[in-house]
Amino acid sequence: MALYSYKNQHPKPLPNRIRLPNGFTRTDVSTFTEEEIISAGYTGPYTYPSHDPTTEKIEWVGVGFTVRPHNDQEIENQWTAIRNQRDNLLKESDYTQVSDYNFEITNAEEWKSYRQELRDITLQSNPFDITWPIMPYNQPEEVIDIADGSGTSVEEVIDIADGSGTSIN
Repeated sequence: MALYSYKNQHPKPLPNRIRLPNGFTRTDVSTFTEEEIISAGYTGPYTYPSHDPTTEKIEWVGVGFTVRPHNDQEIENQWTAIRNQRDNLLKESDYTQVSDYNFEITNAEEWKSYRQELRDITLQSNPFDITWPIMPYNQPEEVIDIADGSGTSVEEVIDIADGSGTSIN
């Protein structure tokens, strides 16, 4: 997709309507001529240069794109985002480590290993190229309602992700 810069702003696709110097507008991008595009204040077309997003960033400098290495602030911001995501994943799996949790965790060692891998995530060398551990799946046991004999899965009874739901009596 071709990108165009309007008055040296960051390039984006042409709008569906451009205003020509004579005051008329054109509304079919596929029919715009190069002269009309230029007279409406656009330059281009531009394309994003190839780069390695794990080590480089693309920037618009008013007349073209440049590719540069990530700077220290961008790297620190990315590590902060990684830590926040890691912390949320740890919170979401805290219930697997509580001994008085209402339901049996059948794969406790997998959860323990997963959580350790999350804590070690910052040992990886590049915050723009993180390999996240895969969350274990905890197969819920079926809970039988003795009164009428119907079965209800644990997932229907309590939403583990946010703690909402009803308790089983």
